[in-house]
Amino acid sequence: LAVAGRWLYVAESAAAPQDRARLLRVAIDSAQNDFLRVQQIDLPADLSGAGTPYGYQDLAITYGVHTYLAVTASQQSLGVSMRRSPPDGGKVFLIDLDQCTVVGGRLTAGADAIARVVFPAGQGKGPQFIASAGVRDGSLRFILSDALDNNSGLATVLVGLTPEGRFLGEPRVNTI
Repeated sequence: LAVAGRWLYVAESAAAPQDRARLLRVAIDSAQNDFLRVQQIDLPADLSGAGTPYGYQDLAITYGVHTYLAVTASQQSLGVSMRRSPPDGGKVFLIDLDQCTVVGGRLTAGADAIARVVFPAGQGKGPQFIASAGVRDGSLRFILSDALDNNSGLATVLVGLTPEGRFLGEPRVNTI
């Protein structure tokens, strides 16, 4: 769960790939007519549905010139297991909430509103928790834990921002 302005953002995870998981937001300003209205967040196919078989794990909000939402999504179960198949890479992506549009009662995040994190080889196997580290020196910053990266499970995620608040280049991952 994460709050930004009058919205509560909700990440649903899934226990198995056949379960449906969604990324939602709920209006939480009781003084407004849309109080408790739920909006699904529409994402590109690779970041939803079969592209995120275990749903979304965690969210983080950062305020800057715009408002940004970071999302983690594992490609496999992160639960305790005696035997584990070779891990598929997980997904982390950033959404510029100010670049999203409401279409048909849903919040739509188009290509210009999303920055996908590309992990270095051998990293990003089980992204799990993410926290905001704010904006500094023109970069949007997050701290990320990775459940399946032995000896490199803590990293920073940074992406440059234009003076207008738009993403500048691809996010960079640095192991701590």
